[in-house]
Amino acid sequence: MEQPQEQVNKKIKLDNEKINNNTDNNTDNNTDNNTDNKENNNNNSVEKKKRNKGRFVFKQYNIHHELCAQKVGTDALLVAGYTSIAKFKPYNLKEENKNSINNQLDELVFGSEEKPYDYELGKQYDKIINYDEEYENNNNDADYWPKYILDIGTGSNILSIMLGQRFKKSIINSIDIDESAIKQASINIDTIYEQGKSITDRIYLFHTPIQQFNPLDLVDNENKEEEGIEKKHKHQIRLNKDKETIKNIPEQRFTPSSDGLYDLIISAPPYFPTDPANDKNVSSMQTNRRIARHTHTLTMEDLVLSVKGLLRPDIGVFTTIVSVPDPSDDLELAANKHGLSCLEIIDVTDAPNTKIIRKMYTFKLFSNQDDAQKIETIKRNFSIYETGIKDSTLRNHRKHSTPYKWMLNDFCDHFLKESDQNK
Repeated sequence: MEQPQEQVNKKIKLDNEKINNNTDNNTDNNTDNNTDNKENNNNNSVEKKKRNKGRFVFKQYNIHHELCAQKVGTDALLVAGYTSIAKFKPYNLKEENKNSINNQLDELVFGSEEKPYDYELGKQYDKIINYDEEYENNNNDADYWPKYILDIGTGSNILSIMLGQRFKKSIINSIDIDESAIKQASINIDTIYEQGKSITDRIYLFHTPIQQFNPLDLVDNENKEEEGIEKKHKHQIRLNKDKETIKNIPEQRFTPSSDGLYDLIISAPPYFPTDPANDKNVSSMQTNRRIARHTHTLTMEDLVLSVKGLLRPDIGVFTTIVSVPDPSDDLELAANKHGLSCLEIIDVTDAPNTKIIRKMYTFKLFSNQDDAQKIETIKRNFSIYETGIKDSTLRNHRKHSTPYKWMLNDFCDHFLKESDQNK
């Protein structure tokens, strides 16, 4: 019988052909590609398609999640897209840069005046609308932000890979407590690297709980023989950097920042506040799924304390997405208790004028409490779809909201098929 990884590798081989072609046939993400679109000339509807539970297709790569307890979903797309805007990047906060490329995208996504989404632009896979203009202008690595990124609870590695695409000079550390997630993340990292894309060559995986993670203890040093460190926090990167195949990428060893701190920390943490000891439904779940979805292995206070110890004061930010009211209330209480200042809260709804289903946050750690007390939290709204679930039928897709499409333009194409409904 084939092992799970062998089965995944077979699927990857087939998927690579599709990725390399990168044609308009690649516009039906997270669906079964063997099902054809059917047009109905009377109502311009589009046939819904069967989900492919094994992968999620992006513009530049596939993310496989067969081995993961938590599949690629809307939460991951939202928090990675939101984080990639980088509104609170030091460069974007300067008055003279208020019209920066990043701030223009922020206005497209969250501004009061909605600009119609450009589907033709979306179909240009090499057209990027969000990038680091200050680096493009001066090419100065010393000024690059974020130099170091930490992804807590990486799962399939989707957040790290999306941020690796967006922030082209960042060193990204991805950690997870679940061994199957680490295996899946390794597969995705290797596959994208072997396609010759400079996205995952800066990602390093660690199989460890965040509560025990200290990057300064994990330096890839042949002379480091401290008992237990290498076994407990094994450096999991498995990239085969073939210099003959992939040019100009030197052999790399994991090197943390000099102080072990990060400029950007991101997490889509577990958020069901149930205890397997008291809930039979939870205790009967597969172990990795239980860990991925429930807070008994990572409470909001654990998360905040870990972030506080790893976030660079004054210029570092922590972004996350959680459900409401639990654990969003717990997160806000823990952040306030341990000195993380909330810069922004995004209330996420399924559609306009519906209840809040998620909250996205940006936190910052100030070294000077006087600066922290001056902060006024920005509150904004974001809807995933244009209309409510009641408007969805078997043959009629709900259209994603215009802000959703602008925010994920550089990454995704699953909403491009909606242009057919406008014809």
